[in-house]
Amino acid sequence: MKKIVIVMMSVLMIASAGYGQSKKELRAREKQAKKEARAREEAMNKELTKKMIESRKFVLEADFVSGKQGQRISVTRTFNFIVVNGDKVAFQFADGSHVGYNGVGGSFEEGNLREYKFKTNKKGMYFVDFRIVSSGGTLFVHLSAIGATLRVDATIKGTSSAQLNYSGYLVPLDKSRVYKGVSF
Repeated sequence: MKKIVIVMMSVLMIASAGYGQSKKELRAREKQAKKEARAREEAMNKELTKKMIESRKFVLEADFVSGKQGQRISVTRTFNFIVVNGDKVAFQFADGSHVGYNGVGGSFEEGNLREYKFKTNKKGMYFVDFRIVSSGGTLFVHLSAIGATLRVDATIKGTSSAQLNYSGYLVPLDKSRVYKGVSF
């Protein structure tokens, strides 16, 4: 009974506090509440980014891919990704509009992760470098992740001058919904 009275009093106090305020004061409170919510979300994203990168369990789901010359192409996240799962790595790029070598209109490669190194700066950005050793050869990967927004850019380079750039979001391995094509 005592708890019910306390809850009812709290509700009445909160309701009456907002009754006499001007629109300007209400907007200021709403703006402050949004700012605090954004700060909480950024803090959670930073912690999630740290956890994913340190544990080597994440997926970069790309919104855009580009080549060495930098021409960005809008792509589907489901078919364009880099998966890091412990000591295994897979990446795929595809347009999904027609059937290709891997069954979804692009290329799929998987291999073993080697020389995984990461560092962070004061702003919460992560920089990750590693090699992929696969049947197709050795590839070098560099990722730049903004912890507060989960945005990430990655570059994959081979031993030739060719490169593939991904731009998208970092997603926990268990939450990702990518579709892997066939590997050769």
